[in-house]
Amino acid sequence: MKHTYLLLAALSVVAILSFSGCGKKGNEQPIQDKQLGLLSKTWTVSSVTLGGTDVTNSNGWNWSSFTLTISGTIGQGATGVYNYSCANRPNVGTNPWASGGTWSYGANPASQINRDPSTTNLPMTYSVNSTGTVLQISFTLSSGAGWRTSNVSGNWVFNLKNP
Repeated sequence: MKHTYLLLAALSVVAILSFSGCGKKGNEQPIQDKQLGLLSKTWTVSSVTLGGTDVTNSNGWNWSSFTLTISGTIGQGATGVYNYSCANRPNVGTNPWASGGTWSYGANPASQINRDPSTTNLPMTYSVNSTGTVLQISFTLSSGAGWRTSNVSGNWVFNLKNP
């Protein structure tokens, strides 16, 4: 009799442990939607570097009034194509940013995007803080890759903020 109770108790514990891991994990939002929620806004420049040199307001560049607006529709998932637009781009001939275009997520949606995937398909790395107030975007442009002059060639890092 004592063994029966022990056996039933052991089976009950096993059953509870087995079923406690079953079921859905809440309403987890897809990573693309979570990131889009953080990215979708108008960003202003904190600083800009080209090849490690601060060009925020030097070398003919003036990024102090530049804004990047990122937008899109939640629910598009991994194959979604989203929009961006730029205002107050420095007028120095060739610019690393078009006045606007599209973007999609890269292989890791938490840190990679592809700017203008149907044309230049420029891979970019980004990081955004958990409150969506600080964004860093980095990318490399090489001369001969569709850029007319060498003044935009190199590794760009844009540190942006959303007040």
